[in-house]
Amino acid sequence: MKFSSLLLTAFVSLSSAHYVDEEPENRFYEKPSDNHVRSHHTSEEPAESRYNEGPSEYQVRSSHHKSDAHERTHHEGNNSNNLRGGPSAGNGYAHGRSGHYHGNDSTEPRAGEGRSVQHDVLIIGAGAAGLSAAHELEKHGWTNYKILEASDKIGGRTRHEWSFGENDEEYNVDLGAQYIHTTNDIGNGKYTGEDRAYNLLQEMVSYPLEEAFKTTYTKKEFPNICVLPDGGCNDVYHNPPEYRWAGEMGWHSFLTEYVAYDAVRNNVINNCEVKAINTQGDDVSVTCGGTTYTAWYVIVTVPMKMLQKNTITFTPSLPSSYTQAINRFIIGNGFKVWIEYQAGAEYKEYFTHTTDLAMYRKSWYVTSPAIAAEAGYRLFWNEGYPYGASTKIVGGLIYGKAYNEYDGLSSEQKKKKIAEHLEKDGMVYGTPTGRWTVMDWKEEDYIEGAYTIFANEADQSTLLEPISYKLYFAGEALNEWTWGTVHGAAKTGRDQAKKIVAAGRRRE
Repeated sequence: MKFSSLLLTAFVSLSSAHYVDEEPENRFYEKPSDNHVRSHHTSEEPAESRYNEGPSEYQVRSSHHKSDAHERTHHEGNNSNNLRGGPSAGNGYAHGRSGHYHGNDSTEPRAGEGRSVQHDVLIIGAGAAGLSAAHELEKHGWTNYKILEASDKIGGRTRHEWSFGENDEEYNVDLGAQYIHTTNDIGNGKYTGEDRAYNLLQEMVSYPLEEAFKTTYTKKEFPNICVLPDGGCNDVYHNPPEYRWAGEMGWHSFLTEYVAYDAVRNNVINNCEVKAINTQGDDVSVTCGGTTYTAWYVIVTVPMKMLQKNTITFTPSLPSSYTQAINRFIIGNGFKVWIEYQAGAEYKEYFTHTTDLAMYRKSWYVTSPAIAAEAGYRLFWNEGYPYGASTKIVGGLIYGKAYNEYDGLSSEQKKKKIAEHLEKDGMVYGTPTGRWTVMDWKEEDYIEGAYTIFANEADQSTLLEPISYKLYFAGEALNEWTWGTVHGAAKTGRDQAKKIVAAGRRRE
């Protein structure tokens, strides 16, 4: 299917994110008795808890530390407020509102320690595909695996930030993947009922999700997009309307809490940039830092841009059919931006400028590299839609061809040009508060792009076939029906894990 979706999953160091300096609160997690509680604690008193019946138990522990590798630049100074979580005596973990995960504290060999360990499966990358592959392995009782992640976090091209709001009003901004794209899969008979968002999410986990995913955590999007200044609001955005996260929950939270429950999280090894994969001989060896890991199988889920840059050396070399397929994918660049306005600001729910309409429409069905070169969008939306009319934040996605105008600019320069664009022909009537955030995915280490804008089905099929029944690939670019989405990436990870389980070879 040649539809390029508004994924933004795939969307992580926040060196490119700018906003007014304020101290985010901690978010803690625990699981008393049989329920998984997620509470928002403030320095004064905790908010209400949210329960989830997950497959395992949790314990709370957290600590603040300064992240040198992932610095956030604020208008009033530099500050990073990350939490470190990992398995304690009770298999606990913790998150902060920054959404950063910093690996586990287990006794397993870490990158650079120069020791070898043996496993059934090694998964390269802790994004949607990698975490979902691990989830599927756990479902079938395959627990002898490791996820090797180059960065100090998990979640791939998802991230969230609590950047706006005062006192008790805090708004969860999805720096990466944001929408629940239920429309793309209609062609293969999925997600057509009123509970289609819930059904899509339920398919991603192996235990029952709470009813709140039908009501509290998701919300049907506004159906139309306005073409300003004079095109009206009659263009359909998605048909039928899709869903967006309703503030408290988002793709990053769902992936890192529900897909990557504690058993999965505890098998992540962070700061482990894989440089070499050797499939000669009976098993597979994977090298990161000074450590070599061995296994029967390896699933590579790194972004397609990383494969195209040959950041991993394969021995023996990949077959030419695989390398040619890899290089035919086109990954669009993109950044997201949010600008807060004072009370009384006016703007539409979804909108674009009439001069961007042709480019936007080309992105609906990208069937060739030539169309991909002309496709893209500069789309904007009411970020406060899940919160109510009092929240005045405009969000935007600049992707594909539209990105070229901003390439090479600083975050502040990008924001300034966007603010000027929003004032053009009165797309937004209002006064900015001075709070804003920019997240540019082209500038992210180990990612260097937004998501797929063109893929050939034959190339996808090629890469989904294992090499020597040991080397597997998965990721958002490889889903035929819905490339560029979180759930599409997750499905490829699950499917490859199922193939390995069916093969059945495990280390004795």
